Amino acid sequence: MSVASFEYLYRRVHPILRGAGGGKDGRPPTIPPPVRLLLVIFGLTHGGSQFVACEVADLAEPAFCAFLREVLADIIKGLPPVCFPMWLASERESAANLVSQQACRISRVFGVIYVTLIRVQTPPAARKASYSTRKSFQDVLLTGIIDSRKRFIWIRSGLPSSLGDSRAFKESAGYERQQTVVGRVLHPGHVILSDGGFALDYWLLKPYPQQQLTLKRKF
Repeated sequence: MSVASFEYLYRRVHPILRGAGGGKDGRPPTIPPPVRLLLVIFGLTHGGSQFVACEVADLAEPAFCAFLREVLADIIKGLPPVCFPMWLASERESAANLVSQQACRISRVFGVIYVTLIRVQTPPAARKASYSTRKSFQDVLLTGIIDSRKRFIWIRSGLPSSLGDSRAFKESAGYERQQTVVGRVLHPGHVILSDGGFALDYWLLKPYPQQQLTLKRKF
């Protein structure tokens, strides 16, 4: 993260972050708000391991855990909510940028959907098997749609990895909304690009299967 990006984020969450001495239960935070924000960002960008942040900052693990959830909640409150652009001009602009800047060969592609796995250590015991993957550890799915400027415009997380990419997306409110005429967010002719793990739809394009990939379809 650049200095400018950090300063922008801090300006958004500074009115919400508790200052030194503003703690509860007789345990006031002694770490200044900008340092707490910086430590949380550092921990998130290094694989989610809080031990790395504690070691670098010479900070006890309980102290880090004490403000981790608080700072994350403040970031969510301070930043504007993720909003799927529904106006036609924005979708046209994103599609044009994907062609000109990202060398997309398909016109009117508004965004790209992608799924990644986030490793978790303690899923619910009763549903532990549903969070297991072939890599022998437990994960949750994070599904996101990004536009031509690589900004998240829709996200969903927390579902067990056993659901699969396509089913996890189909069980979301965003998918159901697009399937209705009244709530549809994509304008006619605009589509979202996905990988082979998703089911094909009139507004959701995916690559040809490998066994159907002819020379003409490849180029």
